[in-house]
Amino acid sequence: MKICFILGSFPYMDCGVGDYTSMLANALANEKNEISVITSIKANNKVKKINVYNIIEEFNFKSIKIILDKLQEIQPDIVNFQYPSRGFRKKIITDILLPLIIKIKYKNIMLVETVHEYPEQIWKRFKMWNFKYKIMDKTIFVEEYYKDIMKRKCKRFYNKLDISYIPIGPNIPTSNLSEKEKIDLKETLGLQDKKIISYFGFARTSKGIENLFNAISLINDENIKLLYIGELRENNKYEKSLLDLINTLGIKDKVIIAGYLSQNTQVANYLSISDVCVLAYTEGVQSRYGSFLAACNQHIKIITTSTKDIEDEEGIYYIKPNDSKLLASKIEEVIYKTDIKSNKKINDWNDIAKQYMIAYNETKLNKEKK
Repeated sequence: MKICFILGSFPYMDCGVGDYTSMLANALANEKNEISVITSIKANNKVKKINVYNIIEEFNFKSIKIILDKLQEIQPDIVNFQYPSRGFRKKIITDILLPLIIKIKYKNIMLVETVHEYPEQIWKRFKMWNFKYKIMDKTIFVEEYYKDIMKRKCKRFYNKLDISYIPIGPNIPTSNLSEKEKIDLKETLGLQDKKIISYFGFARTSKGIENLFNAISLINDENIKLLYIGELRENNKYEKSLLDLINTLGIKDKVIIAGYLSQNTQVANYLSISDVCVLAYTEGVQSRYGSFLAACNQHIKIITTSTKDIEDEEGIYYIKPNDSKLLASKIEEVIYKTDIKSNKKINDWNDIAKQYMIAYNETKLNKEKK
């Protein structure tokens, strides 16, 4: 089967949806499919087993012709949009007009959209987003509860839609570092003999990073350090506010900023040396959150948040969001616990690829019957 993904970002661009698509594309290629990706000029196009066409400078009216010409060349059986992604979100051109033109121009192409973030706020701005799902032959959600949201928003035609739920997998592999290599990495980072809290992810207001920094300021143990695996740039307004907060709280000597790591194996290695990973999401953890899955994949202790009363799992501790004192107390409680690791079962990308193939084939059969 010839499958073409269209999205705004792809490795080594810093976007979780791009990472997701890369992992999925590789797994689908292993199933003997011919995989193409149409994406931003900033993306890496030297990828084994995948044809990456990094040909889009900006997703606008001009890009529509570029994409249509490339589809004419590729002749895919399926076009799978990945929504949203950096450079490709909240735009009526790419969200509605592009799939509509493809639908009209290439009647043999099956249109699929994988929804990573349900755009409830967009419905208030554009009633036309209802029309978007009528265009798609198949809609795939990475969160099961998105189906309930869609049912409310698309009451009149919900039962006519072809919808599947396929859970997400980890974008970050399991680290293969030996114990000796972990010790060496700690020394390289100046963290030898320290208790390490790790944070991994992009800087977003929903990540609860302020809450984490505040919690660090409340911990008096000088042996505890925070390894921040991500970027904090002076020229980014929100990231600059986080840097200012570090200085205001007087925790500069407690925080090591690793910066953006383009290699997923390097991210895995940095996570693997931590004693506990803290992910203090302001609205609670969700199954699609890549940072959480990445930490689970290292089998390290994890502290995260939930708005529901969830029982702690082995090595995973849940607290209410937005409570710095509670978070600081939980870190001090958990970080010195020995011989406890997270053992949460997460989805394998080969299994996810097989679920995609089932979804594609079922939709293809339904389309042929019509």
